[in-house]
Amino acid sequence: NQGNFYEDVRLFFEDARQRDFKDIPFSNYEETDGGHGRVEVRRYRTIDDIGWLYGKEKWKGLNIIGMSESELHPGDKISFETRYYIAFLNDLCIFYIPLKLVKIKKLPV
Repeated sequence: NQGNFYEDVRLFFEDARQRDFKDIPFSNYEETDGGHGRVEVRRYRTIDDIGWLYGKEKWKGLNIIGMSESELHPGDKISFETRYYIAFLNDLCIFYIPLKLVKIKKLPV
């Protein structure tokens, strides 16, 4: 069930974040963008050690789970958004599928 799959990924990242990813090998990327009176900070974390993830066999080629966190500063307010992803990495590109969305985003490596 995709709902349980989503929940497993979300809970994994919630736990990892609470422990500051201690003893969890992960990749990390952060970028900051600004303009028109706002600043947005985006943080991406990916994990490729997913042997524990129940149901991964239903997604042929699945080898990465990810989390993105956006922090938006429009003036004096701050908003946060977190999304969770599954990804399929091969030699040519990465396919990210947001677990709460239907669209597929293709990114060059």
